[in-house]
Amino acid sequence: MPKMKTKHAFMKQLLADGVKYIFGNPGTLEEGFLDALSDFPELTYILGLQESAVVGMAFGYARAARKPAMVQLHTMVGLGNAMAMLYEARRASLPVVVYAGEGPTRFASFDGFFAADLTEAARPVTKWAYRIMPQDNALKVLRRAFKVAATPPQGPVFLAIPMDVFEQEIEAEIHLTSCPHWQTTPLPEDVARIVQGLMEAENPIILIGDQIQLCAAQEVVRKLADRLGCPVYGVDFTYQGGAYYRDPLFMGSLNFSFGKYNHPITTQADVVLAVGTPLFPEMFPDEGPYFRPGARLFQVDLNPWEIAKNFPVEIGIVADPKSTLQAILTSMELHPEPEFQKKAAKRKNFWQNKKKEEWEAVQIKYDHLRHIHPLHPSLMMKTVAEMLPENAIVYDESITASAPLIHYLAEAAPINYFSSHGRCLGVGLSGAIGAKLAFPHQPLIALSGDGAALYVIQALWTAARYHLHIVFLICNNRSYRILKLNMLEYWAEAGEELGQLQQYDLDSPPIRFDELARGFGLKSAWLVDDPDSLRNALQKSLADTSGPHLIDVQIEGGVSEEIQSIMGKTVAGR
Repeated sequence: MPKMKTKHAFMKQLLADGVKYIFGNPGTLEEGFLDALSDFPELTYILGLQESAVVGMAFGYARAARKPAMVQLHTMVGLGNAMAMLYEARRASLPVVVYAGEGPTRFASFDGFFAADLTEAARPVTKWAYRIMPQDNALKVLRRAFKVAATPPQGPVFLAIPMDVFEQEIEAEIHLTSCPHWQTTPLPEDVARIVQGLMEAENPIILIGDQIQLCAAQEVVRKLADRLGCPVYGVDFTYQGGAYYRDPLFMGSLNFSFGKYNHPITTQADVVLAVGTPLFPEMFPDEGPYFRPGARLFQVDLNPWEIAKNFPVEIGIVADPKSTLQAILTSMELHPEPEFQKKAAKRKNFWQNKKKEEWEAVQIKYDHLRHIHPLHPSLMMKTVAEMLPENAIVYDESITASAPLIHYLAEAAPINYFSSHGRCLGVGLSGAIGAKLAFPHQPLIALSGDGAALYVIQALWTAARYHLHIVFLICNNRSYRILKLNMLEYWAEAGEELGQLQQYDLDSPPIRFDELARGFGLKSAWLVDDPDSLRNALQKSLADTSGPHLIDVQIEGGVSEEIQSIMGKTVAGR
């Protein structure tokens, strides 16, 4: 085996595992790692200006590319800045391998500058955290980190590496990391019982999560729902191709904040098939039963922790969702029963009509809001959806403006849609950069609320530095509107009177995102407040592929309608 310094062997191992990008923010204790990078032009260092944005970029790359992303942080202070995004990656099961530097091990007892226990700090937000010492086999540990990150349930892994480890001479054994195959199939008897339950059901429902994207099971979900004539709801489901919105049996995603809004949906079913999703990841779960008495729950997940975590299951299967769903579908196709087919056809007709009627009711509501100034979010999103090129990527963190976007995607060109999990703000701007690197030849539109954008506004500079053609859209309602809505829920739940909401406003002084974008070097920056100006800005921004563009869209941000619907009060001008 050839002898070389660990820092050079480390780079060779990254290349062996197909790594193309390292997302980072440099620091003094990472100098050996950064020095070695100059000898490996095949590895591109993506420089971010703050660690939260850096991990957000890696987060977006891992989501889009469906493989681990590599991150370099600067010791404890960099890890501290990145903690929120690492928490998001942990909860979202995204494979990110993070390295942060430490001083030489011979100075550890000195308790000097930057002294801290990095692995203990990282453990709550990672799958595995380890400090590589001089006596360790560093390459073996690196391969283990990639294996742990990539093995379901996927998630972030952290390595603390002292400076002297990288300077050691080692015999470098470099090879592709071995990862277990997790495309396991269920037992035939379990499949048979699930099939029997689904075929006997009067009102079955399918609940899906992000493992559907991980396993590329979207098509088999659609076929199974069509066979059953039953609705499909997303739970922890943030990747949805445009075809999902046109699918007449996909009824959208459940509320991720308040279980009381999901309870009426889940209690309809007598048989529930939950696949690749937690049950349920809400901020405020409902205290009542989620399922009707006697309902049968079948759960399939790659993560055994999620099975029967909150609810008893009739059958819980740790297996690949795609293989399991295909086995269920194949078995059903082999046993066509006329009575079942009649029931399924009747259900299918009911749910298709229900979705059509709901869409039309929402459309009538939006039609009455077209003349509001500044733009109502529904008119903004209608304009955006009409301008989307085919095969575009939409990376969405518009939060309270997401509902109208999803509504109009049903009529848009086929696209790839990534939404936010909602736990950590700032994933929209930064995540879009990673997604663009994963799919450099597809047009990408990144939407962010104004409040969310400010958490990682430095990410704009990275997009400009690497000439990434991204159209950033800021849904600027000049407030933390989601917090206003949550406060209304709080007052309603507590039976309190309507209070003040000014503490959530961001309008004094106003924030000029167009001017910020120019300062970060974007190709163009626009401030718009009407559909014609938005359409013009989008057309020009999509046409100029030489770099990133930003459009600050001034939208209406009042909550008068929600005050009435949540609190039963009529208040003008709020």
